[in-house]
This record gives sequence, C-alpha cells and structure tokens, in this order.
Amino acid sequence: MQEHDFICVVDKLGNNVVKNIEIVSVAANQIVCKAHSIDADDVSTIPAGSFIVGGRFTTTHSDLSVESERYLIAYSAWKILKRDSSVDSTEAVTELETMAQEIVKTYALISDDIQFIPQLNSWDDWSV
Repeated sequence: MQEHDFICVVDKLGNNVVKNIEIVSVAANQIVCKAHSIDADDVSTIPAGSFIVGGRFTTTHSDLSVESERYLIAYSAWKILKRDSSVDSTEAVTELETMAQEIVKTYALISDDIQFIPQLNSWDDWSV
C-alpha cells in the first residue's frame, strides 16, 4: 500500500462502501488514514468481509467487456511466456493478434450517431 495515496473499501461484489480515504502513513501491520465519514445509509463501521483496494475510485471488479478481459489475461500469459523465453510465446502472439482484431471489429460496429426512423410517406399521402 505504500505506492498509493488513497484506498477504497469495497464489498464482495466490488461495490464501493467507502471511496477515496487518504492514507497518512503505512507501517508493517497498520494503515493510518485521515478521518473519513461514511455516508452509506448511516453505517458507522465498515462491514465484515469488505476488501481494501489501493488507489482512488478503485474496485475489485472490472467494467470491461468479456472480450477485453479475456485479452488482458492472454496478454499477461504471453508476457510470462516471453519472459521465460518459451517457444509457446510465438503461438500466443498469434492468438493475441486474433483477439485484438475481434475486439476492434466489435467496437467498430458501435455507432454513436442518432438513428432516425425513416419517413416513408409524405404528409400529402395522409390527406383524405
């Protein structure tokens, strides 16, 4: 935790219980933080089973798509194989490139343009 200036407390589903608690000091077995109020339904203590994560606005759960998470896991595996000078790293590179192309295709189909319903009849067609 010494590399972080803030911590967040999250529940088992990754929902924030307390966000952005500033760290004052870190010892071998304790973290000293600035006073912080908890606004979540008048909870005065942090619930049992909560997790502490380092950084501002952090959580234990990702909002990335399944394809993106799968790519990150494969990328991490490739970096490990590459570090060990494994022959398998060349196969992993090919797999990574295929995954990257799939992700690009998936996001390329998304359109932020406003889609209007086409008007097939003119107003004159409705007159009786």
